[in-house]
Amino acid sequence: EYFGLLDRMLPYLAQERVGQSLLRGACVDGTRRALETAVAQARALVFEMGSTTPFLAEEFQDLRWVITDRVVNGSPVWAAVDGKYFMFRNSSQRLVAGFERDCVEGSDCGFMFNTEHTAGVAAPTALSSDKWVSSPRATLASHYASARRLGDT
Repeated sequence: EYFGLLDRMLPYLAQERVGQSLLRGACVDGTRRALETAVAQARALVFEMGSTTPFLAEEFQDLRWVITDRVVNGSPVWAAVDGKYFMFRNSSQRLVAGFERDCVEGSDCGFMFNTEHTAGVAAPTALSSDKWVSSPRATLASHYASARRLGDT
């Protein structure tokens, strides 16, 4: 569209449209819960997720996530900007970051997840940041080993 100029000037236009759609749907629903959820999700159209202490592997540190128009288990899906990873709501009502195959299946598998159960649809930024857990794949080896030792004692 306009020889790619629109994408350069407004790189998150598609995400803005998804946010508008979420808000319109909530207005039609009319309940306070739907409106609060839509506003929380609209605030998370684009966000970065990382660790203040570097315990995540470099590949997963400071990932930028953008909302997509996909829905899994009743919740929007966010994609990492590189398109390799996806954040979705799994069948256990938790937000999980994993691969596309896991996202498509709504699988419980992934390399990071939030331990908080979400009865309703939730935005990743609305969840408690201290409830995120990473797998050995996403965690620096030395930090994962020390965490395991602490748990064993």
